[in-house]
Amino acid sequence: MDSVRREATTDQKVAMVFAAMSAIFGELWVRKYGDDDDALGTWASVLGDLSERQVSGGIEMVRKSWESEYPPTPARFRKWALDSVRPYDIVPEERRIGVQPAQEHVKQAHLQRLKQEFGLVDGEGGI
Repeated sequence: MDSVRREATTDQKVAMVFAAMSAIFGELWVRKYGDDDDALGTWASVLGDLSERQVSGGIEMVRKSWESEYPPTPARFRKWALDSVRPYDIVPEERRIGVQPAQEHVKQAHLQRLKQEFGLVDGEGGI
């Protein structure tokens, strides 16, 4: 069984945002973005390269923002999503505890393992 959790697809991330924004903004969201295929395409292009964690963080930023009287534009949401997760936060906590400067071979082994976890290479190191 594959124990690596797969990242949400772009369609799933768009669905996450649309569901959350509909719940937060109700009719304002539906009127602005509702069944508009162009809007879906725009949101898909904005969310496509974001991680699921960043998208969730963006949704949380919208919930907490004083600017949330109106639905965010795709660009505003993207900025909030990117700001919600710092690169340091992406490293699991258990790997941050007691971090010491690593030798180059240790860094390379860690990078290889991360690439495997994210499906960027096969188990043998090839792409």
